[in-house]
Amino acid sequence: MIYVKRNHYITKIVYLVLIILTFTLSYCQKRIFKKEEIYHLNEYYKNKTYFLKDNLTISNKDVLPKGTSVKIWIESTPTIFKLKCYPSNIDREIAIGKMVTYLVNDDIRGSDFTLESIEELIDDKLIYYDPKEVIKAKTGKK
Repeated sequence: MIYVKRNHYITKIVYLVLIILTFTLSYCQKRIFKKEEIYHLNEYYKNKTYFLKDNLTISNKDVLPKGTSVKIWIESTPTIFKLKCYPSNIDREIAIGKMVTYLVNDDIRGSDFTLESIEELIDDKLIYYDPKEVIKAKTGKK
């Protein structure tokens, strides 16, 4: 009889540990943006062109110089949010993305991370190219 009670007690502990582990892992694996949202964000940004504000150093031999025309791509995993860029004259499908900036999900978990937050990250590193503004500047129109 004692053996049965002890076994029952161990089973309850195992279930409790599994429940706690499940909740912990589900919290840790939560993305800032869902995969569907990342798809829509990339669709939103895919036709926008930017210029690098500063040199983007990838490695000792790989540097994108300040002023390089780029397009951006966003990736999100359960642990990190990445803002990548690639030269605007190369198709996204064949381009190798270069990391512009990133955020660790734990650093922003619980705060409101929105499209405006992404825009702030972009504005910190890149300058948006607006063809309408270039035309206005060339023609002297306001």
